[in-house]
Amino acid sequence: MLEDLKEAPTARAGETIPFGEPRYNGVMQFLIEEAQLLDDGLLNAWLGLISEDMLYEMPVRDHVRRSAGSGFDPAMKWVDDDYAAIAFKVKRYMATETAWAEDPPSFTRRIVSNLLLRTTSIEGELSARTSIFAYRKRGAEKAGLISAERKDVLRRDGSGWKLCRRVVMLDQSVVDMANIAIFL
Repeated sequence: MLEDLKEAPTARAGETIPFGEPRYNGVMQFLIEEAQLLDDGLLNAWLGLISEDMLYEMPVRDHVRRSAGSGFDPAMKWVDDDYAAIAFKVKRYMATETAWAEDPPSFTRRIVSNLLLRTTSIEGELSARTSIFAYRKRGAEKAGLISAERKDVLRRDGSGWKLCRRVVMLDQSVVDMANIAIFL
């Protein structure tokens, strides 16, 4: 899937949807509200925004020479989840006492920007490419910062937009926190 999405926003995508167009505004609103749900710790509500065929990846990145490519390893991932795995994590975080990595929950702030929105070859789906900056503070630990590019596929259904694919491509090869127990 990583290789498939590496080029998705430009190769499979069609026309660029300009800033200010209703679909652009609607997707940006969706992404801002999604970030707010995550920051507020409302993971069950966030789960309602993702489709049941969801795929969520965060490939490992290595710092390599330009001639070696992007440095993203399609075989190694920090996260490689489908809907069932995400739903299990949400249930564990919200309804058990065993989610020690997020109980008490981290203080987080996600800033989503630079939306590049395009049509795809599939009716009702859009390709969204965004930048995300996430702050995470957990107890006495040093605050962690993550900068990344997200490549999403969003699908329109009767209730609004649903997130059906997300690839988070970190701007770093070393994650500066004890774990990645938050959704980006």
